[in-house]
Amino acid sequence: MRFANSILLLATASVAFALDAVISKGLWVGIDSTEPGASVEEIFANRRNHVTATSSLLQFYGADTSYVPWETTPEKGRYSYGEFKFSVEDTPAFKKIETSKALVYVSGDLDELQAAIRQEYKHQDRQLVALNLASSIPTKSRNLGGTQQVLFSLVEIFKPRTQEAVHVRLIELPLMLRTDEGNVRVLEQDAELVVLTFEVNTKWLQDHAQELSSELIQVATPVKEFVQIFTTFAEDEDEDEDEDEDEDEEYLSQWVSSNRRLYRNFPIAF
Repeated sequence: MRFANSILLLATASVAFALDAVISKGLWVGIDSTEPGASVEEIFANRRNHVTATSSLLQFYGADTSYVPWETTPEKGRYSYGEFKFSVEDTPAFKKIETSKALVYVSGDLDELQAAIRQEYKHQDRQLVALNLASSIPTKSRNLGGTQQVLFSLVEIFKPRTQEAVHVRLIELPLMLRTDEGNVRVLEQDAELVVLTFEVNTKWLQDHAQELSSELIQVATPVKEFVQIFTTFAEDEDEDEDEDEDEDEEYLSQWVSSNRRLYRNFPIAF
């Protein structure tokens, strides 16, 4: 069996995911030491380039399973997210090191939701994760309607200065939403916050650098492109909603700046 066929085989299983929609965000937290001008083979062979190697692999598995949130609607994303998740869990490029689950009480108030996520999510990037999950929840939508279960997902690459290996996290929060005349509200509920943490298999990437670059990935994906690719494009929102998004992004930037001391061990890009 050819190398490419063996690595692609994992994406052929049919994965059912009982949801009405998936809304995703890409999140990058850490230090990117990738060498400018490095070849694709060097991206995999040299561990200092493994942030870019990780974003390239995630982009590959996303494209291979048709999970490209930037290009698809939340409704279409529900059909491909399970396949993408299966690929990430099954590839030898990533080793699952932790699965955590916690019930989060959701009153419908987004500030309270952020606080609840910070309480249950035990990692040092808890502030950013809570902010990004809460800010993913739309207040208006033309496509959502009635009562629906929507999965809010963060696909995160994490590499602080104090950590040798690159980590990948899939962070999931399914929520019941009610949409009336385009207005969305979060229903009162207990939701399960699920966090899957993977460590990038450095040795495997190095051992298979030539095969990966020649048979699978001809063009590397910079981590900032990964963030865009894995963020759902809100094509159904109004212009005033776009202004709200700009305000959200400005608020997030201001929050990061004012709380930089919390993250002095690793700069933040998102």
